[in-house]
Amino acid sequence: MLTFDEIKTIRENPELYRAIVQANLEAATRAVARAMATKPVYIVETRMGNTWENCWTEDNAPLTFPTRAHAQAEIADLLAEMPDYSPDDYRITEVTA
Repeated sequence: MLTFDEIKTIRENPELYRAIVQANLEAATRAVARAMATKPVYIVETRMGNTWENCWTEDNAPLTFPTRAHAQAEIADLLAEMPDYSPDDYRITEVTA
């Protein structure tokens, strides 16, 4: 926490004020960039006995979906093709890319 005298000194020195503002803006910009770089994706997990596993792959890599709605649509497509499968055996999980 800054003291009153420190605040007064900063306000009276435009270059110091600009430097402090710039440093805070740069830190905020980096934080936003990191948050955007780690946006969530979704996976579909399949119940395997008492555990859940991500069995959905494409080209031998785990399949991820950009939104929960996309993942839900994939489950719906599977269940439409395989009517004996139970929707209770699938769940959508959010993960960080």
